[in-house]
Amino acid sequence: MSGCSRACTVAFQAPGKHSYLFGDLTPVAGLAEQVLACARLHADAPDGTLARGERPEGLRNGILAKLPPTLAPSLP
Repeated sequence: MSGCSRACTVAFQAPGKHSYLFGDLTPVAGLAEQVLACARLHADAPDGTLARGERPEGLRNGILAKLPPTLAPSLP
């Protein structure tokens, strides 16, 4: 993910949805649960949009990239 210098890094990606790359996350107690909660939000959002105010506290900052859904169909 090319986030080596921005550890702790996590990404969310799914077909037809916005992709997100977060970096510089602070590895504190409860962050793993927040990442999983944010992954659920991404999975449940029709286009993958993660509104800042709806994301868990640990992922409200640190967005390194938000990419639009791909336009090309995925290959089998």
